[in-house]
Amino acid sequence: MYQRMERKAEASGLREYNPEAMKNRVQTYFDQTLPVVEHFNKLSKERVSQIDANGTVAEVYDRT
Repeated sequence: MYQRMERKAEASGLREYNPEAMKNRVQTYFDQTLPVVEHFNKLSKERVSQIDANGTVAEVYDRT
């Protein structure tokens, strides 16, 4: 995942894609987003869709 983010950083040239910012984003996901997803997943499997996000934007879009 970090390699993918590093490629995006190189391609964009944006400073917010530095290694420290990337680590913070990943940690925020685990601390704040994942618990919400798990909560709704416990309520009903139909509320949360699991989608493989590996691939091109078009491929991932098609999976949704």
